[in-house]
Amino acid sequence: MTSQSIYPSIFNLTVFLFLSLPSQFVSLETSRFNSNDGNLTTQCIEFERKALLKFKEGLTDPSSRLSSWVGTDCCRWKGVSCNKHTGNVFKIDLGNQGGDSCSLYEGLADNYNSSSCLGDNHLSGQIPIHLEDLRALGSVDLSQNNLSGHVPESMCSLSFLYWLSLSGNNLSGELSWLKNCRSLYTLDLGDNKFSGNIPGWLGENLSLLSKLRMRANLFTGDIPQQLCHLSDLHILDLAHNYFTGSIPRCLGNLSGFNHFTSSNTAFPFPFAFPSQLIYIHQMDLVVKGRQFGYTITLELVNVIDLSSNNLSGEIPEEIANLSDLGTLNLSRNQLTGKIPKKIGELRWLETLDLSSNHLSGSIPSTMSSLTSLSHLNLSYNNLSGSIPSTNQFQTFNDPSIYEGNPELCGLPLSTKCSIATNVDAKDKDGKKKVDNKEDEYDEFWFYLSTGVGFIVGFWVVCGTLVLKRSWRRAYFRYLDEVKDRLFAVIAVNVAHFQRTT
Repeated sequence: MTSQSIYPSIFNLTVFLFLSLPSQFVSLETSRFNSNDGNLTTQCIEFERKALLKFKEGLTDPSSRLSSWVGTDCCRWKGVSCNKHTGNVFKIDLGNQGGDSCSLYEGLADNYNSSSCLGDNHLSGQIPIHLEDLRALGSVDLSQNNLSGHVPESMCSLSFLYWLSLSGNNLSGELSWLKNCRSLYTLDLGDNKFSGNIPGWLGENLSLLSKLRMRANLFTGDIPQQLCHLSDLHILDLAHNYFTGSIPRCLGNLSGFNHFTSSNTAFPFPFAFPSQLIYIHQMDLVVKGRQFGYTITLELVNVIDLSSNNLSGEIPEEIANLSDLGTLNLSRNQLTGKIPKKIGELRWLETLDLSSNHLSGSIPSTMSSLTSLSHLNLSYNNLSGSIPSTNQFQTFNDPSIYEGNPELCGLPLSTKCSIATNVDAKDKDGKKKVDNKEDEYDEFWFYLSTGVGFIVGFWVVCGTLVLKRSWRRAYFRYLDEVKDRLFAVIAVNVAHFQRTT
């Protein structure tokens, strides 16, 4: 990674963390204030205790993580924490990911202080339908389990549900149950068996979404234009599905791909803070050819991943409007046409993967302006001409980046460029010859006009003085007068200076 890409990332992260420090302090104080400790005197609310028991009954728990869920005081159950003043359950942590990696501390208001973290416990069965009884539930994380069946519509009866992660299960069905999840801020349905189309109303009803991850499912149809209504969206991962049609041009209008002009770090509810979203939640994203789990920097990540689908048509130039886009992966599709020249305007782009498509033409020279680019893959297309050799391209010395393009030439490939094989170079040389001829003509006419102008100007003035005696006397008389006046001014100023000193 170049220094140009490191410094802006550090700057953005520093600003973001600085702005979140007050909320982090309040969050930590709140967690200390509400944690389940020995001084706890308030018991849990009865209907919430019953809701937890119903939830337990609906799951198969081979790891016995829920074995402590007995007795009348649910606030003392393992993995359950309550507000010691109100008795509301504000945290359910049954994860196996170490400590509080999935926990939320949100006891600032009774209506916004519940969460659920049940990730990586290998729970099986269907998602219980009794979640609506936990009315203040804000976050549901059932990821990396063996859950199957359809998602109950009661999931979206949770009025304050802002984070929903069901990734890594065997869930199936279409997305009709999502219609009333209007408060969602993050939706992760990746690595399941969901099918059907993405409904157009998703982009209208779920207008607060900033992160949408649906990779590795069975979705079909076009990518709906209505997704462009998600103005705060800064993570769009639809990879490894069966989408067809073209890439919507309106994706270039998503303002969420600009950290400082969008509200993608703002939380949609009062009494809740971005720091809780950064430090607590995790999302797995493929960046630079590898999968990473993002937590603290998740709100600063800008990703569009549409790889491994059946998308066709050209890459829309409007993508270049996403000035802060960090990762663009369009690989393994059926895309045609040329790489847009404007792609060089993506100043913070770090990952670009256009491999395994049917792209043609030359690699735009404007891509040399991508000084933050550290991962590039253009292999297995129909690209031709010479590989750029300036700026960032000097660091891409792995031939596999360009393999599968028989008409490409130049380093790091073994194929040398020549007039016969390099169309771009040929055109460029021809243009240079024409330009050189034009320059020679321009230079000739410049010197010719200068010489003629000098000769004409000289003889118009001097020739007249030589031939006409009266003009010559008047001219020299004028010069004598100017000389006398100049000497007089100098003498007066010198005398004045001597008197003052």
